[in-house]
Amino acid sequence: MLPVTSSRNIDKNIYCNIPIDNPKEIHKKVVSLIRDHFSDQQEFSCLDAGCAQGSFLYLLKNSLPDKQIHMTGLDIHKELLNILKENIKEAITIEASLTEKNCIKSTYDAITCLGTFSIFDDFKEPFENLYSSVNEGGILLITSEFNTFPIDVIMRYRDVRNSPSSWEKGWNIFSKVGIENLLSSHEADFEWVDFKMPFARAPHQEDPMRTWTIQTNENSFQQVNGAGQLVNQSILKVTKKRSKI
Repeated sequence: MLPVTSSRNIDKNIYCNIPIDNPKEIHKKVVSLIRDHFSDQQEFSCLDAGCAQGSFLYLLKNSLPDKQIHMTGLDIHKELLNILKENIKEAITIEASLTEKNCIKSTYDAITCLGTFSIFDDFKEPFENLYSSVNEGGILLITSEFNTFPIDVIMRYRDVRNSPSSWEKGWNIFSKVGIENLLSSHEADFEWVDFKMPFARAPHQEDPMRTWTIQTNENSFQQVNGAGQLVNQSILKVTKKRSKI
């Protein structure tokens, strides 16, 4: 058996030093989906699972200043949750893992899980924890690398610059076909929203597994990582149907 970490060790250090007002491009697309869904509501609740230092919730708050948003962030790193609280004092924080049973004890109108599912070896357990916590009529938005072929991929890697180095999780890829089979058993509508990086990015010097872009025949800004994976992200939008009266 390989000695494997439960999360990407380098993530905590990197996110502790990334300004909270520096959102990812895919986060902007997620905000637009939330804006559209709650266009007729002035108030709603939102949980960001795997929130890191809170950059998405910070972006959401400042992008929808006309809305009253009750925000909660969940993460396994207390240091990152402390940064979130420093910048959004009214936010509630939960220190937990999505693989823990009953890790979420409340329900929310919107739940986001952005770039976190590639850590998990199984899609169903964390998905069920999230979906069960969505209010009727609410939405669950998951961003990750999804496979259009009927193949799930489990990924392990290690940085050989470190000695002794440990094998790390991250960059697992789940098949859209398998996810759609799971969703068929729920009272939910869903759609896939494609995302492409709109500009070039250079490699990250500290962490070669953070994506950068290359030009291909099909994509001027194809994302790639240090394992040589072509990274194609999508947004899974799941809407929980209201019960019939």
